[in-house]
Amino acid sequence: MVSQTTSSKFWTWLNHNAARLHTLACGDDTEQHQMAKEITAQLRLFTSLNWEIGKTKTQGRLLFSFAPHDADSLLEAEKYTAEARTHRSARWQVTSARPPKPSLPRVIISYDGSQREYSTDSWTYNLTAYNSFSFFDVAVQGDNLEEDNRECDAAATLATRLILGDVLYVRYIGRVSVGTRKNNDSTAFALLREHIVDLCT
Repeated sequence: MVSQTTSSKFWTWLNHNAARLHTLACGDDTEQHQMAKEITAQLRLFTSLNWEIGKTKTQGRLLFSFAPHDADSLLEAEKYTAEARTHRSARWQVTSARPPKPSLPRVIISYDGSQREYSTDSWTYNLTAYNSFSFFDVAVQGDNLEEDNRECDAAATLATRLILGDVLYVRYIGRVSVGTRKNNDSTAFALLREHIVDLCT
């Protein structure tokens, strides 16, 4: 485990360079790539956590989110986020995980070097619970999804993660795949987060 000082230096650096990084983030692809390169270089001094930047509802602020992939990395992200609160900035909002999308009419997946957009309007899902509802597998169905198709599985997985947010996804989801529609037993995909929250919290 790295020293507290090492990660503290990152938040100091981020705040000191906030205006310049904000300008890069709002620029063209080359400028955004430069911003990502700089931030990644600083982060890699103390963590291998993935991250992303987005816009907040507050004008002039950017959202810096870690992207944990399992329970351990979520705990690590939460530790760094707590530390970030002692380095508050008017230009940054920091979260330990990507928040849920309030609605997700479509998802764009990058696969094998190309991008494809999937509408989620026709999607439904079924849950399989394990260990007394401690985690779930999700089978997603849709008119534009095919079983045993890795790209479709990737689209369903990304959409599930986005609509749940990283915290619920990491804590409660085991596997996501494209499945066969089960007539009246399937539930509209837009209700997935509400369903998981009702079962687990």
